[in-house]
Amino acid sequence: MREFVNFTQPTVKPVGWLKYRLEKDWILTWKVGRRYYRLIIRKGFVCDGASIPRLFWTLLGLTPGGIMLAPAFAHDLLYQSGGILIDNPWADFQQSVDGMGWLPLDVDFTRAESDVLFLDVMTVAGIGETQRNLAYRAVDVFGVGSFKAKGSKNAT
Repeated sequence: MREFVNFTQPTVKPVGWLKYRLEKDWILTWKVGRRYYRLIIRKGFVCDGASIPRLFWTLLGLTPGGIMLAPAFAHDLLYQSGGILIDNPWADFQQSVDGMGWLPLDVDFTRAESDVLFLDVMTVAGIGETQRNLAYRAVDVFGVGSFKAKGSKNAT
């Protein structure tokens, strides 16, 4: 798993039934080995929270908002863009060796990498192991038609 740095939940505003808009840029930073990575999702990006069917709300003990918003924003951005972040008006993906000087990173996330990031963010957000594993399996099984795949370069 990635080692997240200074994790915070995104600042959002409900803008309709199960629709949330970022009120300020949300930065998700993690470390792998000596390298740091930063996903910046821009203010104004809208997602539907975790797309959990109502039937599973009770089973998982989770609703689309709340604690699921951080993983949902990262996952929705990647699914809506087909994992392509270069020239994306809603996001930047950057890399640093020391966590200080950031450079744009031209890589794409595959569907599998997007799902693993979803799982990792659920972990750092404090979602229980059973709940996050069920949510991860659900996106693995049911998310196949939602990922807008184009060609991909491997992401970290």
